[in-house]
Amino acid sequence: MNRRWFMLGAAGFALCLLPYLACSSREGSADTSHSATNLSAAVLGTWQGSAEIDGETVPFSLVLQPAARQSSAARGLSLIGTLTSENPELNGAIDGVASIEVDGDRIDAALRLDDGKVLSGRVEAGVITDGRIHDKAAVGSFTMSRQ
Repeated sequence: MNRRWFMLGAAGFALCLLPYLACSSREGSADTSHSATNLSAAVLGTWQGSAEIDGETVPFSLVLQPAARQSSAARGLSLIGTLTSENPELNGAIDGVASIEVDGDRIDAALRLDDGKVLSGRVEAGVITDGRIHDKAAVGSFTMSRQ
């Protein structure tokens, strides 16, 4: 009888311990580092694009660099930069975050202008697709590509 309780206890302990060992492997930190490198390569640098705001097409330029202080999010990169265009609504300093989705295949970016507008979109092969400009409500759309 005691032997059965001992075996049952040992099996229960092993079941509790296995998930901890599986989740604490060192491979995860390498994946995070690899993801951060891919994220930096995908979003940092100079971008050229065009936005449509109130029916007007406005060309713009965006320069992104890593922020001095990084977010505590494991799969995010804090960004700062400068947005320049002929339209004063799309000029100024920006800050934001680029993040990799859990599956590791998708990079999303959200950039905030000084006046509160947010530019968001998905980064794919040096192009931001499905770009949206929000200011409490959708005010426009944009596309841009790496230069």
